[in-house]
Amino acid sequence: MKVCVVQPHIIFWSKSENLKHIRSLIDSVETQIDLFVLPETFNTGFHPDAKLIGEEEEGGETLEWMKDIAIKKRCAITGSIAVRVGEGFKNRMYFVYPNGTYLYYDKKHLYTMGNEDDNYKSGSSRVIIEYNGWKFLLAICYDVRFPVFLRNKESDLYDVLIVVGCWSARNRTHWKTLTKARAIENQCFVLASNCWGVYGDARSSGESNDDLIFLGESRIYDPYGTAVCKGKESEDQCLCYILKKEEIEKRRMTFPVLKDEDQFRIIGVYRYIIPYINII
Repeated sequence: MKVCVVQPHIIFWSKSENLKHIRSLIDSVETQIDLFVLPETFNTGFHPDAKLIGEEEEGGETLEWMKDIAIKKRCAITGSIAVRVGEGFKNRMYFVYPNGTYLYYDKKHLYTMGNEDDNYKSGSSRVIIEYNGWKFLLAICYDVRFPVFLRNKESDLYDVLIVVGCWSARNRTHWKTLTKARAIENQCFVLASNCWGVYGDARSSGESNDDLIFLGESRIYDPYGTAVCKGKESEDQCLCYILKKEEIEKRRMTFPVLKDEDQFRIIGVYRYIIPYINII
């Protein structure tokens, strides 16, 4: 499985410019990729007021953009955007398959300190997606702080945790530490995509605040917690890596920690696996 974690510069709330720029980064990858991973709210950057950046649930510009890439590149692509659902909004992570069909995960843990819960509705489920013989658990930014929600279970294993983020510089150490920890404890690959840039009005005001600055520092971790790919600070990058099932199997066989897991579950949260059937 050849993956590419894209780390783009985001101009906050400038959708057309961001989509054009990210497309150019994707087009710059010369080898065939099975899966591209984009950051949280990659089309606009995060905004607590979803009305300013949200798209319609079906037929929105960004989802159609993702479908076009998936079909033309014969690959899957994932990342989150704000979408209108009924009378409210959700932070939705789409996973688009090579044939243009798609599935999604709605962010479960809303960032209350950034008032995300005032404008978005929380998702209720964790979602494992199956693609080309691999199982992917989807997660968005703040979710990574909740290990029980992301916990791998011996009876219900996933292979790869995908974390898409819009993670500020203030907690940059947390970003690297938590994504690494999730790889170690779940004995899985972690694909962690973060954007870089300066939030909204801080660009013109020149305000220096680590909450308003995003540095990138995307990562790909193997099941040992080793960073096999590291995104640099404040730089456009495409981190490409070949995932191998043997690395997961070897780690779980030689250090079978998952068999000693605590037996508990989160009330009200269920999981489901949705298989992908290539109908092209």
